[in-house]
Amino acid sequence: MKKYISTNYTSTVEIVYTIERRPIYLVYTIILPITLINFITLLAFVLPADSGERVSFATTMLLTLTMYMTIMSDSIPNTSESVSILTISLTIKLIFNALIVLSVIITLCVYNTSEDKPVPQWILFLCKRKRGQLDYVGPQVDAAGEKMEAEKNNTVNRLNVHSNVGVFTWPAVGRRLDLFFFVLFTVMIFTETVVNIIRITHHR
Repeated sequence: MKKYISTNYTSTVEIVYTIERRPIYLVYTIILPITLINFITLLAFVLPADSGERVSFATTMLLTLTMYMTIMSDSIPNTSESVSILTISLTIKLIFNALIVLSVIITLCVYNTSEDKPVPQWILFLCKRKRGQLDYVGPQVDAAGEKMEAEKNNTVNRLNVHSNVGVFTWPAVGRRLDLFFFVLFTVMIFTETVVNIIRITHHR
């Protein structure tokens, strides 16, 4: 606080306020819980496709995230001039959850594709497979040095290559998509969370 006295015997007081942002409360109560919900939603890719609970689980987590954001909306800064970093972060997390639900639906459609429909060549190329190529499990040897029964099955499977019978079916493609989406969204959510936490805590 500074005080100035002019020549006409009137005084002027100048008060300077320094306001410092304290974002740790918002990080603990909003950012981290919503990030946890995002990561829990990723478990939809781990659930068995035959359980029938994938879409319902992912949709439930999306509704949970929306409800939590509605409850915590009073803690978010309201302004029409500029959008806060916190609002942008929450919007991105909501979009991530919506994309996860969409990805779960896509993978289920792949799992339930008819076996009569062959896997397209471009999908086999992306999965680094050749048409008619079978999964081969190396021969296993027991303590006596004899090959296990799996070797016989693999021999029969290799003979089926000539009849254009492949084991890389649509469920196998679905499992590859599950792994791809799980890794992709994990990296995206983790990166977005770290970047926005740094921006929020260091923004002045």
